[in-house]
Amino acid sequence: DIQMQIYQQLAENDVGLIITGHACICPEGRNDPRQNGMYDDRFIPSQQALTALVHRQGGKIVQQLNHSGGLCPPDVIGGTPAAPSPLAYKPGIQAYALSKAEILRIQDHFASAAMRAKEAGYDGVQIHCAHGYLFSEFIDPQTNERTDEYGGSLENRLRAAKEILEGIKRECGSDFPVSMRLGLKNFVKGFEQ
Repeated sequence: DIQMQIYQQLAENDVGLIITGHACICPEGRNDPRQNGMYDDRFIPSQQALTALVHRQGGKIVQQLNHSGGLCPPDVIGGTPAAPSPLAYKPGIQAYALSKAEILRIQDHFASAAMRAKEAGYDGVQIHCAHGYLFSEFIDPQTNERTDEYGGSLENRLRAAKEILEGIKRECGSDFPVSMRLGLKNFVKGFEQ
């Protein structure tokens, strides 16, 4: 498998910390039909093989977790993409606004995916909050028009990501490393900063 070869090469060449490409936390959060996933226990054995490979070389590996939000292609997820607000995050593709219950369900998906990553031997997880994906959509005032506790002030726009961190810590323990990848520029066409 090409991914295993890439990660092995990185580990063999003294890369001390490898952060994987983003794995989706639920099928409706994918951005590509071939995207790696962590939404089911069936993914754990192949991920254990990857973490073992890196650890044999003395490296550490962190799994990046993501939901692509309004950038999810409808043909990949089998429906309309979900996002903070009912906007076209991709030209010509209108997303629908997530309900509070759906936001909480996504947070649970992140916590479950992080626990699978821990079981697979990852040294931590990184939450993807950049590149116009779901949590950067929440953080950016141009792509978040909500008026509830997840919109408006910076504190509110950061709430969903903060709650994900808290949920992962509850699920995986306070000693399991969790980081966030934050973007300073939104690359979504029509929402450039």
